[in-house]
Amino acid sequence: MKKRLVIAVVLLMGILFAGALPSRAAEALTEDDAELCLIDFQKVPRLSIDDLKSRLADPSLVIVDVRAAGDWNASSIKIKGAFREVYADAENWAAKYDKDKTVVLYCA
Repeated sequence: MKKRLVIAVVLLMGILFAGALPSRAAEALTEDDAELCLIDFQKVPRLSIDDLKSRLADPSLVIVDVRAAGDWNASSIKIKGAFREVYADAENWAAKYDKDKTVVLYCA
């Protein structure tokens, strides 16, 4: 049975830490930081922008926009068909997406 992977396109540390390291959100994690992380983000598959663009019409792809509300509201760029979710509430919304689909999370 083929497993689908959850793919994160651009994953800020804010998603992983929910604010645990606000001053270092754009920096790479150190080994000490990795202990705070609930998942090993190094093992999360990445998808390039070009790869994502080529798959936008793929019905097995679910795109979830997890940008902060301010970033989402201020942006004129939104992916058509993407679902908007609050990353801090992932425990509440993650189960509603089909586990047999490829789920792409993206943020600013």
